[in-house]
Formats: sequence, C-alpha cells, structure tokens
Amino acid sequence: MRDLSLENHLALAAIRSGQGTAETIVSLLRMLYMTYFMLGTECPEADLALFCEAETVLDSSISAAGQGHGWQVSAEQLLPVGQVALRYDEVLGRVPKYCYIESWDRLCRFVHSAATSPLPGSQLAARS
Repeated sequence: MRDLSLENHLALAAIRSGQGTAETIVSLLRMLYMTYFMLGTECPEADLALFCEAETVLDSSISAAGQGHGWQVSAEQLLPVGQVALRYDEVLGRVPKYCYIESWDRLCRFVHSAATSPLPGSQLAARS
C-alpha cells in the first residue's frame, strides 16, 4: 500500500514542479476517484466538495496542456489535490482489501463508460 501512496505523492510533486505528464494527471485522477469509491456511501459532503474541486483543477490542467501550455498547476490551485492525496492515504490505511478491490472494479467500469465523472455534483458531468 505504501507504493500506491508514494506514486500519488510523486505525481503531485511532478505536477507542482512543472514536470508533469499525461500519465501524471491520470495517476492523480485515479487517486481521486479511488478515494471516492473507497469511501462509498460513507463519503461526507465535505469530501465530495473537495473531490469536485480537485477534479476541476486537474481538468483545467488537461485543457491547458491540450492548448500547448504544459502539464502544470499552480501551487495554490494544487492545494485541493494535495488534500485528496492525504485523504487517500488515510482511507487506504483503514479499508479492508476487499473494499479496495471493489473500488478498483468500480473505477474500471467508470473508465470504460461514457460518463465524464463518477462524482455527484461534478462540474464535468454538468458540461456533458
């Protein structure tokens, strides 16, 4: 589990330093959605608001990179993504293995769906 946490924090550091890539953003999105899925029906409203904010930040980075501006996010904008990384570590440390596996399955189903976001209240889903 420590390897998963390390991967997320390295991705966050890469984006923060301006050395991000498409894979870095994918890693951060995976962390975000896995945290949401692992919380399941117990996802507090405050977490959901944080997740939607972080998702918007990462989507903005994707849009900027698509316009040739590189894979980077300002330190200020990156705060919610960093908070998600800490929340991921906390949740990952306490969920049973079967919950992680079920969450991974949900993530895979989402990735192969036509949905733009699995998060209720997502600004991405509202644009579709």
